[in-house]
Amino acid sequence: MKAVFTILLFSFALTASAVAQDGTPFKGHHQLGFAASTLSGSGLSYQFIFNDTWRLKATGLIDIDDASGFYELDYNIGLELQQSLHKSSATRFYALAGASSDYRHVEDQYRIGDREEVYTLTEEDFNIGAGLGFELQLWQHLALNLDGNYHFTNSDGGKSKSFNFGGGIGIAYRF
Repeated sequence: MKAVFTILLFSFALTASAVAQDGTPFKGHHQLGFAASTLSGSGLSYQFIFNDTWRLKATGLIDIDDASGFYELDYNIGLELQQSLHKSSATRFYALAGASSDYRHVEDQYRIGDREEVYTLTEEDFNIGAGLGFELQLWQHLALNLDGNYHFTNSDGGKSKSFNFGGGIGIAYRF
């Protein structure tokens, strides 16, 4: 993950030095970056830009820790559909609808005297909702986004259900 971040940071620096002098916006149809959202998940993000109005963003992260006597698997994956409401050469205001799934499984083995015990924990969350977002084009290929959302969360197979306000932030390289 550090290597991906370093490569993206280096790409951003190169892009910042190569901004078009005529101010023409870049028309690439892909964005790759990092995002964190209470609605559509956190981690590495990929966005496909269909046209000036519609975009689809996928976000995900997998973390596996497998040490002696201990195992942990965490993942989250999410999707977000965006519809541009207002767009200028450097900014975009958009509506979004999205969903994500979070999963965590832990197994820990330990000894108490002559007995070996195993502790197991599994947590699952599912989020679905909608919101509004703002994107700022910093340079020709680099964009930042912020969003606010209202979402429904179903935790641990329906044991806990709630409606929540949340938010998201991201940085992406457009190509």
